[in-house]
This record gives sequence, structure tokens and C-alpha cells, in this order.
Amino acid sequence: MLHLHCLLYFLSFHALVSGKLCKMLETRSSLAIPLIGEPLDSFGGEFLPTTQDVLRVYFFYHRVKGWTQKDAVKEVSEKIHVLWSKIDLPIIEMKNVVRKLQMEVQNYRAIVRNIKRSSQAQRTRETNFVQSIPKLFDISCKDALNTLDDEDVKEFLIDQQTKRQFEMRRLLLDRGERQKGDHECERTKQAQNEEVELLTHTMSNLSSNTGSFMSNEVLSRNSSSYSVEFANELASKPKKPPRKKILSENVIAALDRTNVSNASATHILAAQVVDSGGNLDNISLSVNTVRRRRIAHRSQDRSTFTADGPRVLHFDGKLFPALSGCNKEERIAIVVSGDKTEKLLGVPKVDRGTGSLIANAAFSLVTEWQLQDKIVALGFDTPAVNTGLKNRVNVLLQQKMNKRLLWLTCRHHMMEIVCRDVFKAGFGLTKRPNVTLFKKFRDF
Repeated sequence: MLHLHCLLYFLSFHALVSGKLCKMLETRSSLAIPLIGEPLDSFGGEFLPTTQDVLRVYFFYHRVKGWTQKDAVKEVSEKIHVLWSKIDLPIIEMKNVVRKLQMEVQNYRAIVRNIKRSSQAQRTRETNFVQSIPKLFDISCKDALNTLDDEDVKEFLIDQQTKRQFEMRRLLLDRGERQKGDHECERTKQAQNEEVELLTHTMSNLSSNTGSFMSNEVLSRNSSSYSVEFANELASKPKKPPRKKILSENVIAALDRTNVSNASATHILAAQVVDSGGNLDNISLSVNTVRRRRIAHRSQDRSTFTADGPRVLHFDGKLFPALSGCNKEERIAIVVSGDKTEKLLGVPKVDRGTGSLIANAAFSLVTEWQLQDKIVALGFDTPAVNTGLKNRVNVLLQQKMNKRLLWLTCRHHMMEIVCRDVFKAGFGLTKRPNVTLFKKFRDF
């Protein structure tokens, strides 16, 4: 009887384990992506990711975690961008990385859509796709190899594009050792410069005949390392003139107004300096310099702006392409005017074009610029979100500022509707953007 119980227990345990194992195998096989493989939760740190790695990580977020295609593409693009940034490679902008990944996903879906077909054209597309995805998912700039100064980084990029044998970890270790050696050399040079400055100061005190007393210990210690002739030569050596600053307030304002990036501004200004016969070695110009000057200009602009008289607050919303390039976003332009001057306070983004969100964005900028006491009127269009009696922008702004404001409603859109109805009654309905009659009057 005991042996029978043991046998039954063994058979039950074997059936349970076999069932779980089969279920695990079925689950794993169901997660496999056709033509790509199983999803990956992250990239490996040895090499830059290939197209296959990128798609596997994308499907991990999209299928395993259940993210939307937009969120999965954005998350994977950020991971790729961070990984490439570790080795200081010149790479494309983030929105272009997102666009490139979206194109790869669309290409894959177009092939898988007809995967059950057995035609020769379908098999050729699948074969070409499988042969292309082990290649590098390249987000470097077009002229990256020409602009790179570090030969090790250039060699690493070429290897990742072809053979893929060099590990990124080894490159980072080599660069870290070189940077450590450079820091040590810099510290040594700085210590030598301090000793030279001390010796120069000592020699100048001796040659001035002021009667100051220097101890023999100091003189012997300095004279053992450097000669008096070298100190005099160093003291008489002319100093380099300070670098000229070309980033004036007008230039920085023009860059912000035209939405030029820091890197593009650096290239444009450097080309202008060279064409004007200048020397870039004597000019203070770099991407970081442009960035710092723009930040300082914006903060200074806010701190120096003064409004002496009453001001009118204008606000209007518009849909703009988002920074990620995937969709559009609502932004509110907020301007104050008065005393023959206008000032753009900002163009904040709002999640939705509701009255409360627009009012919060406008009031926040007014508070930051310290203009609460100067606002006496509101200038706005006439949609319901602005002109309603409850939970509308004009009403909420008056509540937040705790005062009544004059409403300066824009009638431009209303006049357009009236003109449209008059034209429709006299000439009939037209769907053309350009009316021939109006063009004749314009050219008359």
C-alpha cells in the first residue's frame, strides 16, 4: 500500500511539473515576434544596438507591458539616445530618432501583414528584412566621421557599422584612463605655474629696492628649481589679449526670435567670423558659450523689464507640432502691451484648451513677471472658452487677480463670418481658396 501511494504521488507531481513546463514553453513561444525573436527588456552594454535589438525592446514595451505605440517608441528612442550619448558621438536630434524608429516599425508591420502569403515577392521581402536588421541602428549625423577628432571614437563607429567587434565598455575605460592622465598632467602644470608665480613675485620684490627682507630659505628653495633669468623672462613675457565677445544682446535676441539651435548658431557665427577675416582663436565662441549667453539673456530680460503704466494682457491659443514630432500640442501665446510697447511673456504648453488651464498658464506668467497690479484689460478672441460666464478664461483671470478688467474682444473673426455670408448671398457658395473676382480687383 505504501508503494502504491508513493507511485500515485510521483505521477501527480510529474503531471503538475510537465503541465507548468508546457505552459511556460507555450507562453514563451507566444511572445516570440515573427522574423525578430523574443522581446528584450533592455539593451546590452557591449555594443550599440542593431535594428533587431531596437525592435525587440520596442515590442517588449508594446506587447509585454501593454504600452501604446507612441509611448513605446518614445521610451525606446530615449534609451537609444542616452546610450549613444555616452561616447560623445555626433547624433541626430531626438525627434529624428523617433521618426526613424517609427519608420522601422511601419516597415516591419507592412511585411508581417502578408506573412502568410507564399508568393516569391513576399519571401524576398522577408529575406531582405531578416538580412538588414542585424545592422546598426545608426543615428549618427551624416558627416559624423568627418567631424570626429577622436580617432578611437571614429574607429569604434566604423567598427559598429561594419564588423561589430569592439566593445563599448573597453572604449569607455580607455577614455577614462586618458582623461585621468590629462587631469594629472593639468594638476602638475598648475603646481609648476604656482611655483613660477611665487618666484616671479620674489624676484620683483628683490629688484624693487624697497628694503623688504626675504628669507634665505625661500630664495634657496626657488633658486634650486628655476633661475633668475627664467623668472625675469617669464615676468616680461606679454600676456595673451582677452578673447573678443561677439554674442551681443541683439544677436542673442535674434537667435531666440528665429528659433536657431545652439549648435547651428555656433556654425553660422564661426563662418561669419572667418569670412570677415577674423581668427577663431581670438573669439569666445562655442556651443556652451552660446547656451550660457542665451540663458543669461533670458533671465536678465525678465529682471530688467519694467512696466510703469497700465498694461493689456493678450492671450491666444494655437496647435503646434510637438517636440517629439509625433503629434501636435496646444500652446498659448501670452503678450502684454501698453505705452507703445509689447512684450511676449511666454508660450506655455497646456494639456487641453480649457478655460481653467489657459487661465492658470496666463496668471502664472503674469505673477512671474510681477505684473498683477499693472493689468487693467484683457484682449482675446471670442470663442466660448474665453467669453463664457462660468469657468471661462476672462472670468477666472478676474477672480485670480481679484479685480474687474476691461474686455477688449477681437471682432476680426466675427467680421469674417459676416463677409462670408454677404458673399454667399451675392455670388453663391465657392469652395476655391482664391476667388477670381477678388484677384482681378487685387491686380487692378
